[in-house]
Amino acid sequence: MRAGPQPTPFAPESLLSGILDHCARAIFAVEPDMKLLYQNAAGRKLALRADLLETQGGCIRFADSHLLTRITRHMRVATDASAHARPSNGLALHVSGRSCDAAHPSTYRLLLSQLGISDPSEAPPGVWLMFISRLSDEGRIQFKVLTQLYGLTNAESQLVASLFSGQSLEEAARTRAVSINTAKTHLRQVFQKCGVQSQASLLRLVALGPREL
Repeated sequence: MRAGPQPTPFAPESLLSGILDHCARAIFAVEPDMKLLYQNAAGRKLALRADLLETQGGCIRFADSHLLTRITRHMRVATDASAHARPSNGLALHVSGRSCDAAHPSTYRLLLSQLGISDPSEAPPGVWLMFISRLSDEGRIQFKVLTQLYGLTNAESQLVASLFSGQSLEEAARTRAVSINTAKTHLRQVFQKCGVQSQASLLRLVALGPREL
């Protein structure tokens, strides 16, 4: 009896890549020198736009050289800190891309987070994940969701929603008609409830939570 066709071996890497390709947010895995290790479908599409970044010679290059310097410096310093058993912090930025219409450039949210690997043999040291999306493509976070997920009060959740939309703490305080001291108090309480220590970490937590996939 002739054997039938053999089933295709199951490849977890292909499955994971397929899942990430369905993410609307561009995802890149890079080393501190901006060597590109991985990009999902949205990342490849973003690179083709070339208004914020592009890929050249297996590396990512930002249109804004100052932004490139800032990001690579942050990754180098934080990677070195991690090597000495000091926790590394990520980076959360709002950045503008080049545009033919200088008055209306595309604005992006860029989130940078070091990939935690329990076994160093599983991946090269100093691997970072970079998540990028256009603010115009993102829905606003609903403060009721934050209330349910993290036990925040309405005032605290509305403050986080304002910060996530791109407002500074001072702007968020004015929007919510509270003093800056009250806003700072609410933010400290949010940090405690969410288990974070900085505004950048808070925004990463909100952005990379249940809204990611």
